[in-house]
Amino acid sequence: MVVVRAIRHLVSHPPEKWHKKSRKPFQRFPAGWCRLWAAGIQLLIGALQSLLFYLTFQI
Repeated sequence: MVVVRAIRHLVSHPPEKWHKKSRKPFQRFPAGWCRLWAAGIQLLIGALQSLLFYLTFQI
């Protein structure tokens, strides 16, 4: 839950350096969003791995 809140906070309140980039013409894949998606995917994979580990040893 904490990870989800952190991701939602980053998406709703981006750092100021992202605001400066948004004044430029829109690029298809801005670097900030690529990094955010990569971090989110890594967190999701880590959460799934820990969940599988937990469920494996509960049986």
